[in-house]
Amino acid sequence: MLYEITGIADALRMDTEKLIQNMITISKLDGCSIFSYNGLIGRNYDWLVNSIDTIEIFRVKTPNLYSFLCINDGTSVKSTKKDKDGFYIIEQYFDTLCGDDYINEKFLYIGILFNYVKKTTLGLTCLHFMRRIAESCKNIDEVLEFIKHVPCATPKFYFVADKSGKSIVIEHFGGTDYCILHSSNGLLIHTNHVLDKQYIKYDNKKTRKESIERYNTIKTLCRKNKPKI
Repeated sequence: MLYEITGIADALRMDTEKLIQNMITISKLDGCSIFSYNGLIGRNYDWLVNSIDTIEIFRVKTPNLYSFLCINDGTSVKSTKKDKDGFYIIEQYFDTLCGDDYINEKFLYIGILFNYVKKTTLGLTCLHFMRRIAESCKNIDEVLEFIKHVPCATPKFYFVADKSGKSIVIEHFGGTDYCILHSSNGLLIHTNHVLDKQYIKYDNKKTRKESIERYNTIKTLCRKNKPKI
């Protein structure tokens, strides 16, 4: 990773240390919501101003790794080339290209949710952590094995689903400290507050109320509008 960023810095004639700091240190992500219901995934991006205008979708193909679609908020490297479906094409390996959501060629989905747990450890940044999962895992079982051994630097929540219809939430608290949440009656929802009782003590009470309200709104709407599969 550092080798690649150094090459980018040289090509752009930028200060290498500043570029490394910008690309691999903690990035701020605001509130959002993801849910799955009977195998269908729902996700909001309304935490961004003019989100529809800034969201980009990339199709990334990397030799010897799973290809994937990457959905981001418009802040990553742009490509000028698009395929017949209108997706940007990245044929080279850009380790700095990361997003908020991934769907790989094995139909594994992973999306990120911001949380307010204040803790920093050693490991991959949250976005690179997601990309590694998208590139190397084909189902939830492989994701669970991956996170046992690969640390993540900062606490975040990750929503994961695979083609079997199974979905989980990884409430990650940095390093290899995490817990797993499962669906109930086909429904799994997560916003930005901690749900596992063991870790609730780490939550920021000032922001928890809004996240709970959003969670309950989604739950009510899903129960009223159960999807058919």
